Amino acid sequence: MSDKTNAMKESDIDEDFRSANLARSSAPALVVLVPSILGFASAGLFEFAYSLRAAASFAAIFFAGTFITAKFTRTKTRLGTIIRARIKKASLIALVFFASIVWFYAVAPKNADAKFPATEASVRLKILSATSTAYGGVCGKAVLINLHKDEKLPLTDAEVSKANNTGLSMELEGEKVWYNFYNDRKRTQNISITPSEEIAAFGAICPIDKSEDTFSRYLYYNGFSGSFSAYIANCKKVSPPNKFREFFSDGAKYVGSVLSSTYFASSQRMETSNRAYRAMILGDKSLLGKEAKKIYSETGVMHIFAVSGLHIATFALAISFILGLIGIPWRLRLFICAPCVFFYAGICSFPPSALRAAAMITFVWGLCALMRKPKTLAALVLSALIFLAVYPRQIFDAGFALSYCAVAAIIIYGVPLTEFISAKIRPFRLIPRNALGISKRIAIRLSDILSGGVAIAFAASFASAPLTLYFFGVCAPFAVLYSVIYVLGASFCVCCAAAAMVLPEIIAKLPNTAASITAMGLDETAEFISSLNLSVEADISSYWAALAAEAAFLATAQILASNGAGKKAFFLAPPLAGAITTVLACMF
Repeated sequence: MSDKTNAMKESDIDEDFRSANLARSSAPALVVLVPSILGFASAGLFEFAYSLRAAASFAAIFFAGTFITAKFTRTKTRLGTIIRARIKKASLIALVFFASIVWFYAVAPKNADAKFPATEASVRLKILSATSTAYGGVCGKAVLINLHKDEKLPLTDAEVSKANNTGLSMELEGEKVWYNFYNDRKRTQNISITPSEEIAAFGAICPIDKSEDTFSRYLYYNGFSGSFSAYIANCKKVSPPNKFREFFSDGAKYVGSVLSSTYFASSQRMETSNRAYRAMILGDKSLLGKEAKKIYSETGVMHIFAVSGLHIATFALAISFILGLIGIPWRLRLFICAPCVFFYAGICSFPPSALRAAAMITFVWGLCALMRKPKTLAALVLSALIFLAVYPRQIFDAGFALSYCAVAAIIIYGVPLTEFISAKIRPFRLIPRNALGISKRIAIRLSDILSGGVAIAFAASFASAPLTLYFFGVCAPFAVLYSVIYVLGASFCVCCAAAAMVLPEIIAKLPNTAASITAMGLDETAEFISSLNLSVEADISSYWAALAAEAAFLATAQILASNGAGKKAFFLAPPLAGAITTVLACMF
């Protein structure tokens, strides 16, 4: 009798899981997102000729007509209704696919590799982003204002105008380039660059060869026309940053000084850990040593130093918690947190990953404040469509692809896995909640945090593996086992930073010290894991193969969820499908 009762309970639990997953999985916007991704990727990878772009325009018009016809066609038979629905769905998918190809060429910048020179030249660049490198260097994205083959730098607008009249090449004006200002080991000059500044420099400029290496391939498909490198000694600022960028640059310096205040500042080991803590919060990898960068890359947890959804979401929750402690109503908290998360993104130089996360959090929380029930997956799809519509070449950006795939995996697969693990390991499950003491409630809360950390780390790490192999040629397959330590550690450090930003300096030392000690533990753990040589070097050379491997995991999970699959099929089939397709993608 007992076995029969247990079987009935297990059946009821499985049925509840099916129902909850079926309700969670509804995302009609995927019908639009998937063909748009395929359309943008096809346009960028195959580089269609003009005639094929015209064909895509006519195809979009044709399928738009088919969709409208099916939409307004009336039928009384059941078979006719089914056929009409399928024609409508198929024509919508085809319409979005071909419209994405047309939109890609209408909006995306064109590569100028055929006309870009390979020469030494004087250039004037407008800086779009700046990342510190070893030996005091700086690299990032810039727009080419002018170029001429002369060592004399055009420092003033008058000199630029004169250079234009003496053979300056103006056909490349406005092209996007990747710059690298560097020192050799014998030079000790430094340069501090704020985005929106203009820099004049003399150095080597060359076109992008997409077959050279993975980084060149990344630059090419992201719309870069060339690369420029110069010694810092041959660079000079010719225009200050705008006030908007300068405000956030000053804010970053202030926050950096606040986070550097600890109780053991005189200790060399604590200073090194504090630098890692600041690098984690501000996304400034130059604060890490060369050896530390290598160790974190090999262990597959370098993502904790890239300000993204993990940092933004944790920061928003921490600020919301602090506001709750002082009695701010929850709905008002949502409106206060929105400018706070954008300020945090600003002091980190507005990385696209942080902006995407801030926009999505603001959208979801805004719906909550308006008493609307948000659909997280639909919000993710909508934000992806908006960003792709503005700049289609983001489809080839490593940060965009990895962050959206990771978040999608967390929503589709990680959330149900969290609920499953939590139900298995949560203590005091049989005791009514109103009968629990403080210690038991804390234990339950810690159990839920552990369950969420394990599930999120597993889903994100597994989903990002194919694209990591494509973009970087290296993967840490065992990161799914230990990345939860870094997810929880980084989240704790972000919470400490949020507290330090609002507390007086003498008290701010306490959370900063706790975060620095946590960073020290993460450093030592990374050194140990790196010594085990667990990383795997492999390369997925085709973007289509990487997308197929990615889709195998996400699509399998989504299809099973949409059909109300049971727990065993739902948790086992997606990782198995993803692993098999990833191995095949590496082989072929």
